[in-house]
Amino acid sequence: MKIFLFVLLSTAWLNLRADGWIQKSNLSAGAIDYAAGFSIRKKGYIGTGDVSQLAQDFWEYDQDNNSWTQKSNFGGNGRSVAVGFSIGTQGYIGLGYSTGMFYQDLWEYDPTTDTWTQKADFGGQPRRSASVFTIGSKSYVGLGIGQGGICFQDFWEYNPITNSWTQIADFPAGPRYGASSFSIGSKGYVCSGYNSFGVFYRDLWEYDPSLNTWSQKSDLPGFSRDLASGFAINNKGYIGTGIDSTGSINFDDFWEYDPTNDTWLQKSNFGGVARNGAVGFSIGSFGYLGTGWNSPTILNDFWEYTPDSILSTNNQVLQQESIFSVFPNPSSGQFQITYLANNHESLVLKIFNVDGKELYSEKPSVDNGINHLAINIKFQPGLYLIEINNGLNIIHKNHIITN
Repeated sequence: MKIFLFVLLSTAWLNLRADGWIQKSNLSAGAIDYAAGFSIRKKGYIGTGDVSQLAQDFWEYDQDNNSWTQKSNFGGNGRSVAVGFSIGTQGYIGLGYSTGMFYQDLWEYDPTTDTWTQKADFGGQPRRSASVFTIGSKSYVGLGIGQGGICFQDFWEYNPITNSWTQIADFPAGPRYGASSFSIGSKGYVCSGYNSFGVFYRDLWEYDPSLNTWSQKSDLPGFSRDLASGFAINNKGYIGTGIDSTGSINFDDFWEYDPTNDTWLQKSNFGGVARNGAVGFSIGSFGYLGTGWNSPTILNDFWEYTPDSILSTNNQVLQQESIFSVFPNPSSGQFQITYLANNHESLVLKIFNVDGKELYSEKPSVDNGINHLAINIKFQPGLYLIEINNGLNIIHKNHIITN
């Protein structure tokens, strides 16, 4: 038995946003993996990477228009698994690998003039799969793997004003590469990764530049992994995707870190297929993740993440096309979907099991505002994926059904 109930509520005072993913325009360059990326103001950037050949092309994502524009090619040689970061209004790509060659060069991108300028070489040895985070007016680069399979644990501070590198305290948990990273306020964070002895990690470490010290924090609750993606939004850190120790299982889980309480919370799974080697960055209050690799497929899809929040709007125009949440979760099969629409919309609602089999489909119509859909279904206990397609975007939510 299925029961549907839609209720229209005024959005004059409330803008409800729930944690979830919306697919955006695919990267116009086509499929690519192990690229580098960063964001500057309201634009995101992706470049380099690996496909049929090592790439030099460089692309700008416009958040307002949901569109990609090709910019001037990266100034250095084509490469993959480089680092990308931004400081103020400038972006940077450096290090990385091409056939038989590890790099330590660094290039600065000026979006105003669409030009690249070579800067001082990285202070450590050439390497790929390094980690990077930015705190204030400086960036911090370290870890990675170099010639002969040697892993590193050194970290270096880059000062763009003096165009110089200064070595800081070594990462205390040993050499590794493919670790994810982000920064929150005045602290930097490094999580997960892999070493040359086959050990995969899920530990989290915090760097304090004022003390030049590292402190261990709560481990990532999910599986150990490397080549995951990370970014920060509104004083929270996020890590997801990646690949396991066998090199055959990719992940699509997604986790939020709260530094105030040193706690992790599992969030909605990444909206696309599981992958590793994706690019992640944030623009304002939204996160973005896309491209990457799920053997044998190289990917070019691109997704926007919205964290949980409820904001007073005072009749402000909604910035997001649509959002939905599910309550309670877990449920016995009776639950309510809350869907927020800007306009009258015709939806396609589907529910899938963990094998990707479609178990349920419905085509409800909703009106501008907050709509409630009550559902009563009889499914076996387990994990299910709820999908809503409004014709422009596809949004997913995980739902657990219990006895």
